[in-house]
Amino acid sequence: MSRTVFFIDFDGVICDSLDECLVSSWIGYYRYYRKKEPKAVSSGLRRRFLSYRPFIRRGSDYLLIQELIDRNIKITSNEQFDEYRRKEGAELMDLFGDYFYRARDYLLKTDYLYWLNLNRIYPFILKPLTEASKKENIHILSTKKVKYIIETLKNNGITIPSERVHYSSDSDKLSFINKFLKNSPFETAVLIDDQIDNLKGNKNRSITPYLALWGFIDTSWLKIFPDIKTINKEETERLLTLA
Repeated sequence: MSRTVFFIDFDGVICDSLDECLVSSWIGYYRYYRKKEPKAVSSGLRRRFLSYRPFIRRGSDYLLIQELIDRNIKITSNEQFDEYRRKEGAELMDLFGDYFYRARDYLLKTDYLYWLNLNRIYPFILKPLTEASKKENIHILSTKKVKYIIETLKNNGITIPSERVHYSSDSDKLSFINKFLKNSPFETAVLIDDQIDNLKGNKNRSITPYLALWGFIDTSWLKIFPDIKTINKEETERLLTLA
């Protein structure tokens, strides 16, 4: 196991950040993009936001969710979500990303404790990750910027050096791991993620991708991609303990 490096996604796998992403994207969309905040929030907002959460790849996508909800557009697949992303265009999606992080930084600066409490580490992973975080082969690979991950982990008593927390931005996670293995002492790698696009298409036998069953997943993926290995909470606890 010491020759295997473990890459663990953050949002949806280590941290339930649904509420933080909902609040940050709402502020980003209405306050900064639309420049007008509604007087009331729909009681069904969180439910609809949750239904679109499996299709997220990066921060800008959260504002796209807010727009889809605002325009009452219903989607049911990654492909539909990607089509709307293409229709919006790269320039607007980049702007959505800027507004999302602007809102997140606003919350972090104006109400630090509130922001921290919106990010909840899954209870089942807290203890094993705290112990495993001391090991050099435990890494985090996320589309969330490193500083936000470090702050959230620190609030929960977990210390992982920043050099073992990787921001994948818009890059392919499997490609990132392929490059990492070529320049490291590790021989094999494991990736635990809850977004199917980060796991499918692996051609390197030295990398084993796992779909985290407790994450924000679309259950149809289990039938569409039967060859993708899955991992549950108990198996993840054991894996971290062995690592």
